[in-house]
Amino acid sequence: RLKLLLRRLEWPPTNQLVAHGIVHELPWRVAKVSEVDLQQLPQTIHKQEQDYLRGFFDGDGSVVLNTDLSGCVLTISQSFDRGEALLRFRAAFRGGIYSSEQGVGLRKHTVLWVVRGKMGKRAAAILGQQSSMKQAQLKIAASWPESHESRLEMKVTWKHLKHFDHQPVAIPCSWAYVAGFFDAEGYIKVHAHSFGFGFRVAQKNPSILHCILVFLKEEKLAQRSPVYKGDNMNTLVFNTGINFQVLGQLLSAGLTVKRLEAELVQTMTATNFIDVRNAMSRLSGNQSRYSRLDDEGVLRTREINRIWHRVGRAINHGCDEDFLGLLSKFQALQKEHTKAKLITQKRAVHEDIRHLLARGAGMMKAARKKLRLQSVDELKERTSRARELMRRRGRSCGGAVAAVGDAW
Repeated sequence: RLKLLLRRLEWPPTNQLVAHGIVHELPWRVAKVSEVDLQQLPQTIHKQEQDYLRGFFDGDGSVVLNTDLSGCVLTISQSFDRGEALLRFRAAFRGGIYSSEQGVGLRKHTVLWVVRGKMGKRAAAILGQQSSMKQAQLKIAASWPESHESRLEMKVTWKHLKHFDHQPVAIPCSWAYVAGFFDAEGYIKVHAHSFGFGFRVAQKNPSILHCILVFLKEEKLAQRSPVYKGDNMNTLVFNTGINFQVLGQLLSAGLTVKRLEAELVQTMTATNFIDVRNAMSRLSGNQSRYSRLDDEGVLRTREINRIWHRVGRAINHGCDEDFLGLLSKFQALQKEHTKAKLITQKRAVHEDIRHLLARGAGMMKAARKKLRLQSVDELKERTSRARELMRRRGRSCGGAVAAVGDAW
């Protein structure tokens, strides 16, 4: 119930973008560019920067078709506190940056980079110079036709290219391209039980992940893990043995959004990996906030794993008495661990609700109306009254149904 309440808490409005620790006020509107200035702008950018932007756009970028078929718009959406890549896109292609969606619950505010018109065509032409996941869409945006009939035909082609099973032409990878794609779709996880960390990249369309696999082989890196296929997502997990090599290459190639996490991981040793893991959790997003184990949870799982290994040894040696005693202890530890996790999660959700309320959050009602609250106690009181009202209404409806049934 606390999580349900949290999901209905809407953050107070904000018009800010945070990048490299600096707060910028939004909106950053599109600066007017004359025809002469537009012609004088270069039609290409530095190769490494172009590769980075191409990789990031393949991950988080979108080519949007105007509803009136007047042309296409290039957009990228990011959390308001992860605006580093948007500044690079604006520096290369102009455009504007605006507040997009208001934060709700654990979901942060989002901001949107947008470029359209002639500047949008220029950006699409530059990003589409080399093969990429979205090259075909970018070419459409760069050469949008004038006639209505051609635009209708192009709309059909554009919709087909949006399918997740679209097969692009072989994508030329570089470390800058992988850095951009990793900034958009990658994830770094420090192991809870031992010194080490993992890299992974997820994408609906597996084509790009296979291209990265081929690139790693060309770079003589021993990547043996395949692309893992899930229900809705495909994942490439980098082998542990090459993680530090890959990390160094990505940093050298311009990793930006996840630079702080990468630099923090580089300081990790066998004695400080727990501190690094805790620091990483403060830099990462909120997706795994309530499933992540705290330090006590890590110690509990270590003990559970240790007992389970002893259970296995007792089975192999035929020690029935040891087996039964260890199994009982294992089950008790599991039960204790489950209960402790729930208590920790409840405490974390409660703290998040208090934090949002203190910042002026309001609870959304139907039609996105907000109910202003001053404390968690007031939130509980109003929820209790709403639940009692629903119970009374349910009882009243139930009596009416029964009366109709008797009359029939």
